[in-house]
Amino acid sequence: MLAGVLWGLGALVVLQVIWTLRNRRLLKLCNQIPGPSWFPVIGNFFSILACNFDFIKMVYVYRSRYGHIYRIWFGPLCYVGLSQAKDVETIMSSQKFIHKSRDYSLMHPWLGTGLLTSTGSKWQHRRRIITPTFHFRILDRFMDSFNRNSDIMLQSLAREDGKPAFDVHHYLSLCTLDIICECAMGTQVHAQLQSKESSYVKAVNSMCWLLYYRGVRPWLLLDFIFSRTANGKLFNNNLRALHAMSRDVITKRRQEYLEEKDRIRAAGLNGVVAKAVIRTDSGDLAAKVEAATWVTQEEDNVYGSRKRSAFLDHLLELAETENLSDDDIREEVDTIMFEGHDTTAACLSFAAYSLATNQHVQDKLHDELQRIFGDSDRDATFHDLAEMKYLERVIKETLRLYPSVPLFWRDIREEVTLGSGYTLPKGSTVALNMFMLGRNPDAFDDPELFDPDRFLAENWHGKHPFDYTPFSAGPRNCVGQKFAMLELKVVLSKLVRNYRLLPPPQRFSLDLAVEVVLKSRSGVMLRVERRHRKAAARPHAQPAFTSGMGPRSTA
Repeated sequence: MLAGVLWGLGALVVLQVIWTLRNRRLLKLCNQIPGPSWFPVIGNFFSILACNFDFIKMVYVYRSRYGHIYRIWFGPLCYVGLSQAKDVETIMSSQKFIHKSRDYSLMHPWLGTGLLTSTGSKWQHRRRIITPTFHFRILDRFMDSFNRNSDIMLQSLAREDGKPAFDVHHYLSLCTLDIICECAMGTQVHAQLQSKESSYVKAVNSMCWLLYYRGVRPWLLLDFIFSRTANGKLFNNNLRALHAMSRDVITKRRQEYLEEKDRIRAAGLNGVVAKAVIRTDSGDLAAKVEAATWVTQEEDNVYGSRKRSAFLDHLLELAETENLSDDDIREEVDTIMFEGHDTTAACLSFAAYSLATNQHVQDKLHDELQRIFGDSDRDATFHDLAEMKYLERVIKETLRLYPSVPLFWRDIREEVTLGSGYTLPKGSTVALNMFMLGRNPDAFDDPELFDPDRFLAENWHGKHPFDYTPFSAGPRNCVGQKFAMLELKVVLSKLVRNYRLLPPPQRFSLDLAVEVVLKSRSGVMLRVERRHRKAAARPHAQPAFTSGMGPRSTA
């Protein structure tokens, strides 16, 4: 027994010596960057353990000790955290650093190598064919879905009117799931009308926690160990639920898509199709997506069928021309369903909480909405959204403090010198820390304060363009950010027009956690009180069921 232990220790020493000799440049440059003391083989594992695997706590501690750049060793892997605009710009703005880190491989069983997790030529190809489906000139076609599903959410919230505090994230998550499935997938899942908790939302929440839990425990990175644990079995159960949902969405929409094509051919609408082909000979993919939707609108006039989905229908078309397999389509559908609902729900929840805990901000926002809508209960239009200047600042301030995706990880595949003067070696991994970037006291006065007027033009003048990048920036920026901003405006404006948001009566604080998407482990608790006006929000459908570390207020 003792001999075996000694042989094992000896082998580790030999491996460490070999690794050190092969990675002298990496060691030299990484150790020039501020960071905690580390040990061979295990790196800074004990430092991470001291923070109880709490990322939010760890980054606050590290920033206070080391500033806006620090390095930690995770075994033999060097991670460098960046939270200063000039350093973030160096990485985000370059085509050389578009490669997602190895950490994203933990998501491959769920999301495959779709737009979020892929790198290199595959990512470039997917980016080229997917970007046009979120082009601004087709987004106004989603306004009906935004408004209708928001009204269902308002009807659901009626049961909370005047009652004790509740977790608003539950309602907003179901709303955003209905919206993304209808707008991007062309399928209504009626998550808000289900008589029981959405199995998809439950599986997403569980999966995000499991990915973080596994990612900071080195022994669980090995599949043959993780798969045998209780959490590994839970991961696989979630995987089956998530893939079942996406397969059902694809199967249903593919059948409708083929039936629509057959109806077009049977009705002899070839002239309409020909016009679309002529309009898109230029090769403009955005025009092709717009034309494809326009063809179906012509069909709607004849058959009264549902308008076409820009995203999934576009993928189904590309299956014929770009050799997309069923797995290719599924991984993009899984990616859009996850990112399109969970990130938006997180922002909506933190915005609602910020308004509830900053009544003067909510009053100012309500005044703006009154100027636009008066006492009318009409839906928001594309023009109305352009008039919501203060609401846009509220959303931006929410994302500054609570970026939905708080970290972006990139592999460094060639040596690069940052704006701060430090050099990142080839083989290191950089963590672009959006959470601390938005709370940088050098860029924002009193950074923990919730103040939407930071984003007034006169107050923003002179800021570094990368001081605020919640949607990422550069080549790998978020393709759906315009879609998301429109959705956020519609849902929040509906919410504030119909309800006053109030803080919970008991002392409550957000317990922030990084689980792929920024979450609050304690929920996002608040109260609602129906606003009295001449016209209430009209119901579109009646639901069939009854069911920390935040910024300080200026009030």
